[in-house]
Amino acid sequence: MIPVVCGPLSVLPHSADAWTPGPRPSAIKRRLRNAKPVSYPVMLLACGVLIANVAPHVPVRPLPMSPVIVFAPTMLQRGLELRRDTLAGMLTRKHVDSVTAVEWAREFQTYGEQARVNPKLLVAIAYAESEFNPRATSHAGAIGLMQVLPERDSWREYESRCGKMTPKSLHNPRVNICFGAHIFGEFLRSHHGDNDRALAAYNNGTGEMNSYPDRVYASLAALKRGQ
Repeated sequence: MIPVVCGPLSVLPHSADAWTPGPRPSAIKRRLRNAKPVSYPVMLLACGVLIANVAPHVPVRPLPMSPVIVFAPTMLQRGLELRRDTLAGMLTRKHVDSVTAVEWAREFQTYGEQARVNPKLLVAIAYAESEFNPRATSHAGAIGLMQVLPERDSWREYESRCGKMTPKSLHNPRVNICFGAHIFGEFLRSHHGDNDRALAAYNNGTGEMNSYPDRVYASLAALKRGQ
């Protein structure tokens, strides 16, 4: 019998231990990724039925194991994976290596959703602030990817989620992204969901309108286009 893994990350491994996502998507993977939410579980079920009916009749040398069929991920997990891929793509377009891009994309998504702000906008803020340089510092003392000021005591309420806020810890991308997301979320709430004023406040602390929102929107457009 042939061990088969069926789903968006489908491969044909030589053993269960050899299961890893392949660099080139299979036809099944492409179809499932493009499937509509209603048809996605139906396609997975059809895939399983097809394997169950066809595998016993395939003339191959038997392998020392039983068939393996995995139906995963769920629709929610699939949506999260696709959004994370989008964020990673935005990062790699500005010369962030692929491994780091995947790690940072996870942080932008996790803390963006936790703070109830758009993760794509957070990525654009990070590019506008530091051009994705986690070691960046400003003349005003702002630090890291999101250029967070460590002396604001009111932001220490987020330490339970992000970790200790210190000049050293803010050079850690995970900590910096977490604080940046929650700080922007705080400004967004205080300005009643007005993105422009929240962005201006992130830049100047007051919400008084300036050119900063236009810089962030230009960064967002460039990250999407890869220019």
